[in-house]
Amino acid sequence: MDVIDQWSGGHAAALQAAMRATNEEFARCLGVAVRTVASWHSAPATVPRREIQRALDGLHERATPAERNRFTAILQPDAVHCSVRKHLGTRVHPVTGVLASYEFCEYLAGDARNADPVENLDTSWVPIGSLTKFIPTEQIYPPVLAALEALA
Repeated sequence: MDVIDQWSGGHAAALQAAMRATNEEFARCLGVAVRTVASWHSAPATVPRREIQRALDGLHERATPAERNRFTAILQPDAVHCSVRKHLGTRVHPVTGVLASYEFCEYLAGDARNADPVENLDTSWVPIGSLTKFIPTEQIYPPVLAALEALA
């Protein structure tokens, strides 16, 4: 999640947690009263004023990559968070007919879940060496197979 269209108290509290800042430190960074920061924890649906929205935008933009990753993980705890390292290719999937883009990613946090039970029977983490027990080698997109073999 890289863009917050409208900050809420909950978003602000998540950014504070990601930065590991106290209420006092976070208030100082934003130029607001400590009681304002505290109120976001008790009323997460609160929408801060426009000038505070801009201050939160700026603070989010200045956050370190680790802080931004933590922020995303806090807001989306049931998703896998990763960092794209290399684009491996794009193709029309031979079975589904869907245009698929393949990315080589570094895992950061989160749990795999099946978001599309119509297309996927299940989702699971498996060791690279065991992948072909689930997917025949000839069905794996060649650039993906090459990237996985390079890791093994």
